[in-house]
Amino acid sequence: MCIRDRGKTGIVALFDENKVIKIRRTDSPKETLKIEAKIQQLAYPVSPKVYLYGENFILMEYIRGRHLTRQENIETIRKILMKARMLELKGIEHKELSRPYKNVLVNEKDAYIIDYDSATIKPNPKNVTSILSWFKRYELAKMYSLGYPLEKIILLL
Repeated sequence: MCIRDRGKTGIVALFDENKVIKIRRTDSPKETLKIEAKIQQLAYPVSPKVYLYGENFILMEYIRGRHLTRQENIETIRKILMKARMLELKGIEHKELSRPYKNVLVNEKDAYIIDYDSATIKPNPKNVTSILSWFKRYELAKMYSLGYPLEKIILLL
């Protein structure tokens, strides 16, 4: 097993060529990974697919990609915004998208929002405004928060 990442809740390791496993750390502030796994399942296909989970692990799809940068092309930004909106439509607030460089993976085909450790279910999630703000598109974030449709916001990128 090859360790890919270490966070406050768990360690993510390559399980095989198509899967990774998140294992809960013994010093984790969370008692279980079950809530995270269930929210990630709800988030799919925005998130990696969850194959199996338990109290102390999540076995999920391995996404080959790179972390997000501020120099992304408009098409990639559009994909990320659409994924963030899909989470909102499912009532998922990711809570870490103010720093999407840590929680968004992109490849030549798509963009994926990963790590649902802090995510919650809320009536009015704010994922799109978080990403627009990180890209320093503050006016567009304000327009979106005032109710402008995402399709119109994307045209203004």
